[in-house]
Amino acid sequence: MVVIRVGIDGRSLRYPLTGVGRYAWELTRRLAAMDWLEVVVFAPGLPRDPHQIRASEPSAQALQPSLMDRVVWHAGSLVETPERRALDLFWGPNHSLPKLSANTAGIVTIHDLVWRHAPRTMRRFTRHLDRFRMSAAARAADHIVTVSENTARDVQGCFGVDPLRISVINPGITALPQPGEERRLADIGITSPFVLCVGTLEPRKNHLRLIEAFGRVCGASASPLQLVIAGGQGWGRLDLPGAVSAAGLEESVRLLGFVDDGLLSMLYAQCLFVAMPSLFEGFGMPLIEAFSYDKPVLAAGNSSMPAVVGDGGVLVDPLDTASMADGLRALLDDQTRADFAARASERAARYNWDHSAAALARTFAQLVQERA
Repeated sequence: MVVIRVGIDGRSLRYPLTGVGRYAWELTRRLAAMDWLEVVVFAPGLPRDPHQIRASEPSAQALQPSLMDRVVWHAGSLVETPERRALDLFWGPNHSLPKLSANTAGIVTIHDLVWRHAPRTMRRFTRHLDRFRMSAAARAADHIVTVSENTARDVQGCFGVDPLRISVINPGITALPQPGEERRLADIGITSPFVLCVGTLEPRKNHLRLIEAFGRVCGASASPLQLVIAGGQGWGRLDLPGAVSAAGLEESVRLLGFVDDGLLSMLYAQCLFVAMPSLFEGFGMPLIEAFSYDKPVLAAGNSSMPAVVGDGGVLVDPLDTASMADGLRALLDDQTRADFAARASERAARYNWDHSAAALARTFAQLVQERA
């Protein structure tokens, strides 16, 4: 049996795992379990020798370098390391590739082109960095993986990439712990039926408009209702507590910050539905996580989200709080919510990390074979 030696950029394997980090970890650990792949992960904060992931738990807790640390490390040490290690292939799971030797195939995952479609929702430095590194990776990569058809079309249109050089491999659904006792919710101030929003606190996630739209609905609701926002602090310094206070919603909106997987599981299990009115998404993983709990969703009608939502929820205009309020009202109707929820499990079944890893591994093998 021929063993393929695969290097992986592990910079996104940082605790706590979110978005791209969870994507990289779920696929990396499955790739490492395949006996015909030898997986070597390169990341700042790991021991000098590349770390071979073979354990069942991520080694991400030790990896907490700053953004600048990761950029400098990628531009320096990673450039030379793959050449020294004589890899067959190198995979960049987060938009970029290092300079590789002629004998090493390069494959990169591009999740989204936020810098192109929603540039004002990013830091200026990050926006220019993403534009530069995606453009460079699109030119240098032997093959490109995207997480959605929408991103694949973006990559083709923006970088002029031949469609034959692109594979669409959807992410899977991470298995969260079984929900705990419901009384834990009361301990954190959740005492009424609630709408859940999961996502890093940053401008692109559109929390301020969601709070405004919720205020329109909550004030007219005949029964108690809460909005629960779960997500770690991102950039932009959004004053969500100020927005909640200004709207007089202190008792109705709960800002939980980052939550662990146990609490996240309980929130999904107990919520009425999940709201994700982002200004742009490469995929939208909370949407399929909601489906796995038989919950319908409210999502923005842009980027990748309509394809992910399908017939499992309501689409709204994320720039129009009236549209968002109408969507919230629609899903507060018991029968409407039940109709969408009935289709959630079928949609969830489409997304499986084992299938995603197998498809990625086949792409690796094909790429190495073509270069042999």
